[in-house]
Order: sequence, then C-alpha cells, then structure tokens
Amino acid sequence: MIFLVALFNAAAAVGIQLIINNFGSLGLLVSFLLSLVTYLVAGVAYYFKDKCDPGSGIMYLIGTALTTLATFALLYPAVGPFREIWANATTFWPKAFLVWVALQALTMVWVALKKPGE
Repeated sequence: MIFLVALFNAAAAVGIQLIINNFGSLGLLVSFLLSLVTYLVAGVAYYFKDKCDPGSGIMYLIGTALTTLATFALLYPAVGPFREIWANATTFWPKAFLVWVALQALTMVWVALKKPGE
C-alpha cells in the first residue's frame, strides 16, 4: 500500500510541476482548477498513507524513502520557474495562487514524511 502513496504523491507532484512550468499559457483560473485536481490526488495519497501498516518493516521504510525522494525530485524542477513567476507577479491573485501552490507542495512533502495515524 505504501507504493500507492508513492504513485499518487508523484502524480500530484507532476501536476504541480506542470502547472508551474505552464503558468503563463494556462491562465490563473485553469491553473487553480488543475491545482484542485492535484490536491485531490494528494488527498488520495494521504488516505493510503493513513491506512498503511508501519510495522511492515523494510518495505515500509523503502516505500517512505521512495515517496520522499520522488516528491522532492519531481518538485525540484518547478523551483526556478516558481521563483521567476513570483518575482514577475505584480497583482494580488497570482501571488495568492503561488502561496496556494507552495502550501500544496508542503502538504505533499508532509504526506511523504508522516507516520500513519499521525
């Protein structure tokens, strides 16, 4: 079950990366709607993580490490464009959306690192 967490968390991280890398061409509303979908996918990862059995030994540790590494590896390419969009944003709504996306990324990292039942 821990590998389902890795799969769904990686899918959510790819969604965030695609939103940030294509932010200029997607528009703010479409980006927000796509971010809601990625948040739902991260919620599915959270559900599976909560149902995992932490006493499953080495497979649980490998799955948690895989989830964490995949999340960081997939979110890292979006860091540069995120900073560039933040620097070029001049109005409230793009900055508010970027704060929303940063909170999503933080949630994905938290799901990867949390213990079941926490």
